[in-house]
Amino acid sequence: MALHSGTHADFRTGWKRFAIFSLPLVLGNIVQALSNTFNTIYTGQLLGPTSFAAIAVVAPVLLLLSAFIMGFGNGAAILCARAWGAKDLARVREIAGTTLFAGAALGLAIGAAGQLVVGHVLAWMNTPAEVIAQAISYARVMVAALPLTFTVILALAMLRSTGDSTASLIALAICAIAVLLLTPALILGLFGLPPIGVASAAWANGCGAGLSLGWLAWYLVRRGHPLAPSMELLSLIRPRPAVLWRIFQLGIPTGLFFVISACADVALMRLVNGYGPHATAAWGVVSQLAAYVQFPAASIALAAAVFSAQAIGRGQPDQLRGITRSALNSAQLFTLLVAALVAVQSEWLLGIMTADAAVAALAANLLWAALAGSLILSVSAVLTAVMRASGCILWPTIISLSCLAFVLFPLGWALAQTTGVIGIRLAYPLTFALGLALHTAFFHFVWKRRYQQLPGL
Repeated sequence: MALHSGTHADFRTGWKRFAIFSLPLVLGNIVQALSNTFNTIYTGQLLGPTSFAAIAVVAPVLLLLSAFIMGFGNGAAILCARAWGAKDLARVREIAGTTLFAGAALGLAIGAAGQLVVGHVLAWMNTPAEVIAQAISYARVMVAALPLTFTVILALAMLRSTGDSTASLIALAICAIAVLLLTPALILGLFGLPPIGVASAAWANGCGAGLSLGWLAWYLVRRGHPLAPSMELLSLIRPRPAVLWRIFQLGIPTGLFFVISACADVALMRLVNGYGPHATAAWGVVSQLAAYVQFPAASIALAAAVFSAQAIGRGQPDQLRGITRSALNSAQLFTLLVAALVAVQSEWLLGIMTADAAVAALAANLLWAALAGSLILSVSAVLTAVMRASGCILWPTIISLSCLAFVLFPLGWALAQTTGVIGIRLAYPLTFALGLALHTAFFHFVWKRRYQQLPGL
């Protein structure tokens, strides 16, 4: 049914729809983050804060290398959701085949380039001398696994675009369980495995990704899903210029956003590294906790994009009004609840993630800015997701890119001159607030008139 504003029944219907689709996404994100968290806990507790800092400093580099594929997957998912909404299964398979081919090719190219540049990038980031050797060891394994990682990312994006978010949760859970078991075994050399130090976390991640991809293939075949591995689908895994161009049109702006965001994170991490390994470790702890707070809004925004694209594919753009309202209400409520929980339990959470009192104390001071930034992002994420799904991509992306490129780093650098590493963290919510103001203005005064023409959102 169409989701129009103004009735209690429609309000409840919108919430129910988002809850059913988004809950597995939220849980999947939590499961995925838990695997990263356990990796850092194992590393920090068993190997010490220097190894913990090595993983923290590599995180934005990996995000940079993976940034474009995230945007590409977003574009492919929107295109696939539209075809699924129109019940054009042949088109769905064609999009999936083209996407998987491009993902594998990009994974191999970026993985090879990453092996060559990762050491230089970490050196440019002012990685502390006592950290850089371990950081390179960890990064090389993670970069080598990028082709497999990209395939998993794109396969799950395709599956979610068809409305199945539960299978992605199970796939991510399998990966997390593998990490949970393999990381300590490799660190400690259990069961005859060689102890390989900080690289243990990277090897565990790669093995987990392989297991989750294998399970996903089995699940799709068993369900007789249109995207199940088959000779027909294999024959479709090839480049199609027309499909690739449309995916790039939808995905490049988002990919550029992720690239610029990752570049800003790398540049700010360079400033953070100048304050020593304890600051690097504290930054990593806070970034992981902030990720948990952002998961509800990120998942709800993804649901909003999928529902909007499917509605457009069905020829029912009038549903975008109700989708947007339900997504905004849901994202703000759940982000606020999770942020409050993290704030109340911050001392306990920080104690679990690091045994170093100095790292925990600094992280506690950084956490408040991270929570504020997450609350602001919960609104921007939904607005931009709905606009992208409707085909309005350029200007929302320009707004985001401009804030990241011309505000975030200069503001972080300026604040660092007076308040140190805390000032660097404050740059995030201040930049996000500016972006939200601009996105909101564009949404109400431009998008609703030119792209949707539905008043009263």
